[in-house]
Amino acid sequence: MDAAVLAGDVARRELLDEKSEGAPLTEAEESAASEAIALKMKEFQSEGLLSRIWVLVDGGYFDNTGLTPTKEALSVISEERRREGKRKSEQPRPYTRTRVQVIHLSNDPGTMRFELPAGWLEKLSQRTRRYLQVSKRQLQCAHELLALEESLLANPFYSLIAPMQSILAVREEHSRQEVARLKAENSVAAPRRAWVVQELSMREALS
Repeated sequence: MDAAVLAGDVARRELLDEKSEGAPLTEAEESAASEAIALKMKEFQSEGLLSRIWVLVDGGYFDNTGLTPTKEALSVISEERRREGKRKSEQPRPYTRTRVQVIHLSNDPGTMRFELPAGWLEKLSQRTRRYLQVSKRQLQCAHELLALEESLLANPFYSLIAPMQSILAVREEHSRQEVARLKAENSVAAPRRAWVVQELSMREALS
């Protein structure tokens, strides 16, 4: 939001509150409103009321897959292939003949699959060891071990950090669903119109 517009809007509303309902501003009042904008700007800035208006956040807070523009591109390709399917056989079909491959790189620690450290079982806390005994859960990587240990630790600030952990968990699940949805759409497409979906961790991509 533009600060001048915001301040001007506030200043005008203050002037209108002093007039009868629905009465337009006179030329003098319009001029007074313009002067009030500058004063209101200074007032807002001195009190820090504008400090949060221009905060921008990355779209990755909601979707960190990058698949939204990818899916848009695939929809364009699919539409062009559909149009080419209606052409005569001797006409060119560049979209149909082009092989499309989607490579999704994930930096999720859970996809890195780092091996469990040597002697990890002996280093477990008693609570984690008991949990594994009761649940019969088989850990696959070091990230799972770390996440499990952290989840079982007593934390007096849990009620404060739980909302943020929930947001991150929802984002991760949304990412998994987006990738799964793209693969599912590919599986039902006709062979000629399909695309290859390959999912790699950053570790695999760099190896």
